[in-house]
Amino acid sequence: MSGCPVAQDVPEREAGAPADVEGGEVNTAKRLAEMAKQVREEKEQETAQFFDSLWGECQKIEDVSKKAEIEVLRRRDNAFYANSDSLEAIEIKRTEEQIESSVKERASRGNVNHTLSTLTRDLGAMHLQIQNLQSAEMLTAELNASTNSHRTAFNSRVEHLEAAHVNEMSSLIEAQEREAADRRKLVQMSSSLMSDVAREQALKELESELSRKKMVDKRQIDNLKEVQQMELKHLKEVFQIEIQGIEDRYEQLLTNRTETYEIEQQHEVEAREAQAKLVQMKEEQELKQMKVAGRQELRRLHQLHRMQVQAMEKTQKVARKAREKAWDTRLNLCDFTAEAVRRANEVAENEGDAGDEECSETDSSCGSESLSAPSHSKSVDGDELSSAAIDRGDDVGEEPGSNVQAEIRHLENRQREEISAQLRSHRAAIAATEAATMRNITQAGKRQTKERKALVRKHAEEVEVVARSHRREAEAQASVRNAEARIMLEQRVMSRLLDSVVDGVISITPNGNIVKFNTAAERMFKYSAKEALGKNVNILMPEHIAVQHDSYLNRYMDSGVSKLIGVTSRQVGRRKNGEIFPMELSLSEVKEAEYHAFVAIL
Repeated sequence: MSGCPVAQDVPEREAGAPADVEGGEVNTAKRLAEMAKQVREEKEQETAQFFDSLWGECQKIEDVSKKAEIEVLRRRDNAFYANSDSLEAIEIKRTEEQIESSVKERASRGNVNHTLSTLTRDLGAMHLQIQNLQSAEMLTAELNASTNSHRTAFNSRVEHLEAAHVNEMSSLIEAQEREAADRRKLVQMSSSLMSDVAREQALKELESELSRKKMVDKRQIDNLKEVQQMELKHLKEVFQIEIQGIEDRYEQLLTNRTETYEIEQQHEVEAREAQAKLVQMKEEQELKQMKVAGRQELRRLHQLHRMQVQAMEKTQKVARKAREKAWDTRLNLCDFTAEAVRRANEVAENEGDAGDEECSETDSSCGSESLSAPSHSKSVDGDELSSAAIDRGDDVGEEPGSNVQAEIRHLENRQREEISAQLRSHRAAIAATEAATMRNITQAGKRQTKERKALVRKHAEEVEVVARSHRREAEAQASVRNAEARIMLEQRVMSRLLDSVVDGVISITPNGNIVKFNTAAERMFKYSAKEALGKNVNILMPEHIAVQHDSYLNRYMDSGVSKLIGVTSRQVGRRKNGEIFPMELSLSEVKEAEYHAFVAIL
């Protein structure tokens, strides 16, 4: 008890009191003893009360000191937990921001790649379209060049054929003209020794024969023109078929090019879709890997924070044990009762528990880290399971990528097969078009041959018909010429008879034109027959009769009444020199069928 000065003063006072009582009286000693006892009891009571109050004050001071120390420790722990949680939150936030930034950057890069892919696809489609247009323009230019070349060759063939036709026509006309000239010379030579009548008759027959021959020649020329026109028509038909075949072939080529462009565009779209699908799957896998790395980083931060908290908890436990040991040492220095020591320890423990509870209430993260370390480890185990699950997902994700690559290879094989099939189809279509053109040309050739043969037969039949007609006409003309010869013979005989008579004989038409003027009339009127024939009969009459003669004829033709027809009368005539002379006139009318004339015998 030497450590407490108050406790050391009490025995000294108790030792000095009996020395003062032994020097007085017995009563006084008793009284004093009683008083001393009473005082001692009072003092002891006061001392006990004082020590009790002093102990209470000391206990309060110790309680306040311990509370202050616990508060300092609690605040230090809270500051540590808060700093640790803040650092962890900052690290987690920074990590999450990095992950989010990486995801956004990847998404932005993906958008840029998608935009570039779209632009590349559009440029590829535009390039294919430009190639298609250029191919179409090239095919059109080739078609125009081929058509122009074929047309030039056709024009050359037409010019050559027309020149051949002109030469053929000229040769035919020259042959016909030579034949007619030779025939004319032959007849002239053979008729040079004939009489005038026979020569005239031979020349008439020649002219008739040449006329018929000219008609036949004209028919031959027309037939030749028709044949030539048919040849030109057939040549143009073949040219049109060839041009149509060329156009069909180039149209088929253009159709084939369009189909090729469409299937290439479709293949390009399919390939880009498959490639985009593969790129998307790779992006998803990389994104999953980034998420896994982020989870692993967060797990590492949680583990680091847990280790720091566990180290802090160990430090707190060591500090609490040291504090309890120090209190035990300090309390053992004072001679207190066991009850006081127990109460002091209970207060210290209660204060420590209260500080821990206050720490858990004021800082949830501190309490969660210190009180729920097992649950934290369980959450880490859950993260490990989640990470493992994601890792397995990435492993599984490699299989769809390989499947997509297999699909791309299958797509490329299918596209090659489609292009090969399309090329075979295009070749077959071109071959079918060319075969159809050759078939049309062959059919046109057969049809043209039939038409040419039919036209030749038709021309031969027409020439035969014309020849028969000419033979019949020649026979009829021969009969007519024979009849005319007989009539002319009779007329010559009659003319000679009329010329031999002494009377003048004049025959006129109903119009008054002279058609017969015999020798006696020539002598009488001093006109030759050549001068009088065809003239009006009023040239043989005096002026006063001549002006009225036409009206006489018209009146007779209307009424049929005449005073001169059928009777002999005395009239006057006028010679060529204007001399008037008397004469006897016997007028008669001759009407047979269409022949109508008036005969005057002078």
